[in-house]
Amino acid sequence: MKTMDIVDAINARLMEKWPARTVYLDVCPVDFDRPSFWLQVTKDDRSDASRYTDRRTVQIALTAYDEKDEHYESSWQRLSGVVDECLTLLGGVLKVGDRRFKPTLKSLPREPDRAVILIDFSFMTPKSADGQTGETAKTLCTSLTVNGKKVDTPPKEMELLYYLASSPNRVYTRNQLLDEVWGFDYFGDSRTVDVHIKRLREKIENVSDQWELKTVWGVGYKFEVK
Repeated sequence: MKTMDIVDAINARLMEKWPARTVYLDVCPVDFDRPSFWLQVTKDDRSDASRYTDRRTVQIALTAYDEKDEHYESSWQRLSGVVDECLTLLGGVLKVGDRRFKPTLKSLPREPDRAVILIDFSFMTPKSADGQTGETAKTLCTSLTVNGKKVDTPPKEMELLYYLASSPNRVYTRNQLLDEVWGFDYFGDSRTVDVHIKRLREKIENVSDQWELKTVWGVGYKFEVK
């Protein structure tokens, strides 16, 4: 996913709400229109989350310019109204492509004719096979072989198995697995982990007496090595 995809999704929300206002992307000219908005990417960082995923943090600054460059109470009230509407507009789930995000918003102290809202995103992104982050990579593990036979396994099941097996005997809660394997942008039922574990067990059942996918009742799951 490209950073500009997120910017474009925010831009679309703003244009739907205020179709007559100009929205500047990345660069704001000196002689900008009023009232208007300015969207600027202020952070795009990656950090290692696991052997096959990175945690990506993106921050976008949204500047709202009042219709007049003045220091009157009326300007402050107009600007406050726009900021409140922006916080409501962008504070829910934001759809970007086939993913959904729930960003964190922070309104900075306002100037007389402008206000800034910081929009923070945090999500998981896959690494490519060489260990570098790759937008097109789906997972490091692409196939599962059981007793010499290749077993059809969806990417998310492979990621889940790989993640558990990478830390033998460590217990993970459902929420931890959703966080690390599905990513922060997953808003589905936590029981989806149970479904994926069940399908994996059906495929690797009785493969070895040295390890198994074990349920830790009341807690979660672990890849148990005996």
